[in-house]
Amino acid sequence: MNTLGKKESNNSALAFWSIWIVYLYSLFFSILVLTFKQKEFATKIMGVCFLITALITVCIFFAQAIKNGIQKVSLYWIAFIVLVIISILVTSSLNGGFSAVAIDTLFESFVKFIPAVLMGLIASQKKLLPKMINAIDFFIFITGIGFVSVLIQGIVQGIDRPNMDVVFGMDYQGISYFAAYMYVLTLYMLFFGNQYVSKKWRKTVLFQFLRLIFAILQIILSLYSGGRGGFFLIVFSTIAVFLFKSIIDRRFFWILLGFVIISFATLIIVFLKNHNSLFEMGFERIVEFIGNGGIDWSGTSGRDTIYQNAFLLIEESPLFGYGITGGSYYGVPQAHNLFLDILIEGGSVFFLFSISIFIVFLRKMIILIKGDRRFILLAAIFLGDFVNLMFSTIYWRSTAIWFVLAYVLSFRKYKEVSNESKVLSRLSNGNREKMESIFWQN
Repeated sequence: MNTLGKKESNNSALAFWSIWIVYLYSLFFSILVLTFKQKEFATKIMGVCFLITALITVCIFFAQAIKNGIQKVSLYWIAFIVLVIISILVTSSLNGGFSAVAIDTLFESFVKFIPAVLMGLIASQKKLLPKMINAIDFFIFITGIGFVSVLIQGIVQGIDRPNMDVVFGMDYQGISYFAAYMYVLTLYMLFFGNQYVSKKWRKTVLFQFLRLIFAILQIILSLYSGGRGGFFLIVFSTIAVFLFKSIIDRRFFWILLGFVIISFATLIIVFLKNHNSLFEMGFERIVEFIGNGGIDWSGTSGRDTIYQNAFLLIEESPLFGYGITGGSYYGVPQAHNLFLDILIEGGSVFFLFSISIFIVFLRKMIILIKGDRRFILLAAIFLGDFVNLMFSTIYWRSTAIWFVLAYVLSFRKYKEVSNESKVLSRLSNGNREKMESIFWQN
């Protein structure tokens, strides 16, 4: 194999590894469903699997740093990682020892947060986005097989929501979000990414039809599991994709098509709800927070109490907060909302810093998308986990958010990207594709 071929193979492997990092927990579940289907086994090996993945990622990062040198922006990110770990340790020390949440967050920082940041830096430096797009279909199809397995076993055996964790190794919330994440990726491939795949047979109508089938399976699985956040992500991303597609293509057709597809999906949901008790229970849980006069807080799994306690903590320490995982020592291990968690952990100071970083990220992301629509993939990945963080989980345990932040914020200099996007926006489609190809090869 010549040098160029070896480089391409290495980059393809790194792109594959990047997606594995981003959806580590979800993909681990898919493998589990396809093999053992037991939570007890998953609990035993999941931590080991994550730790091995993290160690491999750290080795890849330092191997790349030794070979190509380390960028200045990477040093900033490493300093940030060190500060996060120190903050967790200091917070625990000031509160008399580690809480269960602090221990979990510290471990998951090592196996999720750190690898996601490091892999984002590698992917950005080596411009792996086109390779990542080429790898997505593999993950969609592998997870799709897992979805079919869950649906068949769940419906045949009558496995309801409380027992999903025991049978499948992941609870109903995890399954719902997993289906929603893959749905977002499938939408991207259907409407944006298909033109960028390298193999012609993957651009055919038949292959697009297979992607559509998997998208329908993802919607059905989310309905079956009964997770509110995941189902909301599916609805929101569907509307967003068709609106965005109609804007950039300047064609009302996409809005009309979106309306038809949403209507068809609604008919499927109504049919399943009326003909199967498992889907009926899932649907009722999804919509139980909707009351006659607005939100019915009794149907939000105690979110009203959690939010009230979170606001009380913020009022008592509004400036600097309680430190990372600090809320766990005061009865709020997580606020089930990204912004509330930030305010609890770092007060208004950390909140303003986070908002500033987000504005810079958003501005740069818009410029990158204007220059090359491949970057819509990163926006889709970010959107999926962002929605999750607004309702569930702890942001230090996220992988998708940190991967995308590291990739975008370290991708070239702002002026270079801005100039390239201005030039590309004036080109015809044919010349644009040629310029994009040259850009990704440099």
